[in-house]
Amino acid sequence: MFIFTGIDLDSQLNYLKPFIHSAADRLSYTNVLESLPCHCSLRISFEIDDDKATTAVMAIKEFLLSQKPFKIEPDKLEANGKILWLKMKDNEKLTELHTNLCAMLEEKFNVPLAEYDKCFVFHSTLFYGKEGTDASALIEAASSLPLPKELIVESFMMGISPTGAPDDYTIIE
Repeated sequence: MFIFTGIDLDSQLNYLKPFIHSAADRLSYTNVLESLPCHCSLRISFEIDDDKATTAVMAIKEFLLSQKPFKIEPDKLEANGKILWLKMKDNEKLTELHTNLCAMLEEKFNVPLAEYDKCFVFHSTLFYGKEGTDASALIEAASSLPLPKELIVESFMMGISPTGAPDDYTIIE
């Protein structure tokens, strides 16, 4: 079983989806993640034994519910291969949240720190293309998007997947 965790930003960023969809259509691109709610990832998704998954989900939920609301600031749109994301500015609270979540998962469930988590870039993925897609073409098409000045972190989400494929997650919390 694979689990992902994120900050629920759907109510604050959902307005971007039609712009991204329209730009992707003009380029004949398919967004694999279009059905997922907008969120800021808190760590790379991870695999856990099925027999530990329910307990891990409960521990993550308890951990996330203990967090007090805070603000984050979007930085800029960035393309990385087939991915277009809204990068977040460095934020001490985000880093602390990421570090503590990763430590809790390693301590309680022996989930190792993924290489990507060692230099994590906080982001909200707006577009995830199929293999061979160059998301950098979307940067120009999306350059006029009105980006928010700040986002309020007050709720979180989790998803599970039997395969870990980006288009195979079901939101559970």
